[in-house]
Amino acid sequence: MKLEKLMEKFERSLGIILIILGIMLLGRLVFSPAPKPVERVWQTEEEYEYEQFLDSIMKEELKKEQQTPREEKREARVWKKGKRKIVKVTATVYNPTENQCDEDPLITADNSKIDLNKLNSGQLKWIAVSRDLRKHFKYGSKVRISCKSDPSINGVYEVRDTMHERFEFYIDILKPIGQTKGRWKDVEISSIGG
Repeated sequence: MKLEKLMEKFERSLGIILIILGIMLLGRLVFSPAPKPVERVWQTEEEYEYEQFLDSIMKEELKKEQQTPREEKREARVWKKGKRKIVKVTATVYNPTENQCDEDPLITADNSKIDLNKLNSGQLKWIAVSRDLRKHFKYGSKVRISCKSDPSINGVYEVRDTMHERFEFYIDILKPIGQTKGRWKDVEISSIGG
């Protein structure tokens, strides 16, 4: 009788163990990630390396293409004629107002004060240059502006102000309040003197 009871306990324990193992196996099947698909390689190792080599060359060429135009543009816009430096720029107009300058529109970046009477009478010929042009044209330097499409802006101006950093190869011509129209892409600005 003891043996029968012992066998009965063993069978129950064995049944419980089998149930637990079944639940564990089922849980593993349900909750385990799907197996990764087997990737078949149809090329030899040499072909793969050659393809990687070609990809690296293509990436380098693409990188050069993306960098070259901007570099070439910069070089093509600045040249020397004798001792004079000439730069091709886009010119626009600005007025001494708070919405175009800052909270004190009558003071320029080099701390010069704009005399509105001289500006309105045409005696004040000042420009602002983009930050990239500041290395070529310092504050207070006199420059000659030449525009083939609109000779009315041609003349000698003084560099007195700086434009917002988003502009490159730009100048802003200071005009009296109310004269807001003007944009020229064929403008050459050149230094006067040494």
